[in-house]
Amino acid sequence: MIIKGKSTEALIFTDNIEEEAVKWIKELCNQEGMAGIPVVQMPDVHSGNGCNVGTAYPVGEYVNPDHVGGDIGCTISMHRLSSPLSGNDFALLDHRIREAIPMGTDICMKNSLNEKEMFRFINSRYMQARSAAPNLVAELPRIDARFISDFCRRIKLQEGVFYKSIGTLGGGNHFIEYGEDTADGSGWLTIHCGSRNLGVKVASYWHGVAQNPRRAKLVGYLWGDALQGYLSDMVIARAYALYNHHIIRDRVFAILRKLCKAKCSESIFTTHNYISFADEVPVLRKGAVDASEGVRLAIPLNMRDGIAICTGKGNPQWLRTAPHGAGRIMSRAQARKNLSMDEYLASMQGIYSTSVDSGTLDESPMAYKPAEEILRLIEPTVNVQSIVRPLINIKHSGE
Repeated sequence: MIIKGKSTEALIFTDNIEEEAVKWIKELCNQEGMAGIPVVQMPDVHSGNGCNVGTAYPVGEYVNPDHVGGDIGCTISMHRLSSPLSGNDFALLDHRIREAIPMGTDICMKNSLNEKEMFRFINSRYMQARSAAPNLVAELPRIDARFISDFCRRIKLQEGVFYKSIGTLGGGNHFIEYGEDTADGSGWLTIHCGSRNLGVKVASYWHGVAQNPRRAKLVGYLWGDALQGYLSDMVIARAYALYNHHIIRDRVFAILRKLCKAKCSESIFTTHNYISFADEVPVLRKGAVDASEGVRLAIPLNMRDGIAICTGKGNPQWLRTAPHGAGRIMSRAQARKNLSMDEYLASMQGIYSTSVDSGTLDESPMAYKPAEEILRLIEPTVNVQSIVRPLINIKHSGE
């Protein structure tokens, strides 16, 4: 499906798309800030807050920060276990993870981070981005405690929240999962989380700048120094999200070592909600992921059907991009109203979870597009290597 507007056109890789999402695409293709910028919509496309989830386009002179959204750098990370976990330990693992990893809006009681290690990690990631895009990512003084104090003050984030949110999962569709690879039977730990409140504050700050007619050349869009400022903050938020994954992974593997002597033998990190500087031209991906040739990536389907481990094909028509998941077919409110708790419980038979209740009904498998549909539609952009079937699913309930 192709939608043409006054400024550009969008290529949609599915016919299963809601009217609200189509309306947003039509509006986008008419916006002056998108002139000449080709847009693609992934098979998981659905309406989102400020931007369709499943959107990708090369970055030009202007960027609307709402198109990346608040959960900057949200990532699926998968970590192969050197030895599998026994089913006898599923309940204990669930219990210990819930003790170790705060969920929902909870944060850590105290800052127990190795701050020098964290600053080294963020500085390294920042320098990589600046090296790849020196005209877009600003030169900064070294990122340290003083820098973070000023940074948090500017975006109105409590400094304690910055530090104590690392090592926390969040809510909604964020999860921790243990599953079995259908290809070789190996065990995988999967983590889905992002930049927590930091990403929200960065997005809110730059949304305010973009909406100010005195500062924005095109209302809603950033350009020039403001765009460079946003991209620099986005890089920090993305590095923060990745470091959060490293901390959660290390804390869960500390538990796994005691249960089954497992170490992490391989990791895959797949990020969405960001602007990539790895491409020849920077690419914005909202609810979409890098599928450059040879890149290993993970595409979660739903909490019943598991996660596809894939290799990117580098398809230029798709902007070397793949969907970040299966995509919702109904809003959370619609899911809570229309889906059956009995059907939800039945669909999760055989998977250990203390999260299957009315508080997560809006995350049930029936709230998402069919897994087989997504696997069929992504064939042009990735090779599916295996499916990791869930054995344990852990998320915040909110019940």
